[in-house]
Amino acid sequence: MDKLKQIWQQRPWWLNLIWLFCLYMTFIYMPFDMFTKPFERWEEIWFGFTLTGWAAKLTEPLHWLIYGAGSYGIWKMKPWMWPWGAVYCAQVVIAMVVFNLSAADFSAVQEETGTRSALAGRWRVSLGAGGQRSTSDDAADS
Repeated sequence: MDKLKQIWQQRPWWLNLIWLFCLYMTFIYMPFDMFTKPFERWEEIWFGFTLTGWAAKLTEPLHWLIYGAGSYGIWKMKPWMWPWGAVYCAQVVIAMVVFNLSAADFSAVQEETGTRSALAGRWRVSLGAGGQRSTSDDAADS
């Protein structure tokens, strides 16, 4: 128990929370996501762009590597973790802005025209015809 307490006291409380998140993503969520999700639900977001199908599946190990490196870097308090953690946080901010702007564009086009545009909305990149998944918006059109 003293060893566990010592591990928790090595870093600030907020960094322990980030470490727990990285551990969860590395050992629980990413393995589940990679090995159990059906093809129709394969989806990864990079810099606000949504990848689906094989494009998502092929980039998924990179996400797993990032979370694993974050887990290790925070656990061992590696000096390289600080700049790379900041780069990752910046990428998340960029992704949120791009993702939301593209969703806002979609809403504006839909309101103006009353129709859906293939160029509006979330930007999706897919390899192969089967890579597109249906969204709740698509289901509402049926």
